[in-house]
Amino acid sequence: MAVKNSEVMAQLTESRQSVLKLESDLEDKDEILRERFSLMNENRELKFRVATQNERLDLCQQEIENSRVELRSLEKIISQLPD
Repeated sequence: MAVKNSEVMAQLTESRQSVLKLESDLEDKDEILRERFSLMNENRELKFRVATQNERLDLCQQEIENSRVELRSLEKIISQLPD
């Protein structure tokens, strides 16, 4: 009976150690998952910023082109004025 009790106690100890390891692994994976979600959110925000900046860049480039056209028109008018 003592041998059987000793075996059961050994199995219990082994099971407790296994549970502790599994809990530790779960905490590690939970931390990794939180970090991953954080990175995904940051990535989403950065993509939004890039899209916004690209829109602003397009507008600025259009303004530059419009200014060039206006400048050419004004230069043409000035060149036609008598000296």
